[in-house]
Amino acid sequence: LIRVSRMASPRALTLAGGAVRQGDPVLEVHLWNEHLPRIPTGGGTASWANLFKRRMRHSLALLARYVAQRPECRDIVAITAAPPFARRLGPMALARVAEHLGWEVVPPRHDGAIHRRLDGLLMWLLIWAFNPGGLRGRGIAHRRLEIWMSRARLLERHGIS
Repeated sequence: LIRVSRMASPRALTLAGGAVRQGDPVLEVHLWNEHLPRIPTGGGTASWANLFKRRMRHSLALLARYVAQRPECRDIVAITAAPPFARRLGPMALARVAEHLGWEVVPPRHDGAIHRRLDGLLMWLLIWAFNPGGLRGRGIAHRRLEIWMSRARLLERHGIS
């Protein structure tokens, strides 16, 4: 369900399992829209949510294996993501799911209003193109939740024992 890209950490923070300094190498996780389970036309269901959760756990296990085995990932100290949430869901629902998977929610950096609107438009267009059932009751306005997980926590929670 995910794609990753390597980047320098834009901030310093302390996570369970280790500290991250600004500039440290991290992996940024993005949802891979084409691989997300199709949301039913009537909107998300409990069965869709369970399927998504199972696939996300599997994706994080694959990421943990990749980080543990690849020489080019030895210096990675954490992973981060900024998933969007629709206003109707609110950040607390997404935060609970993220924390259940081992992520830590951190206070977001403040982006400008124009950036947020353009990001919202891009999100809406991606959902329309790849998963139109997800647009039910959703406007362009949304926010992002900033989540982080230390390398140690990724390997502990999702690594192969």
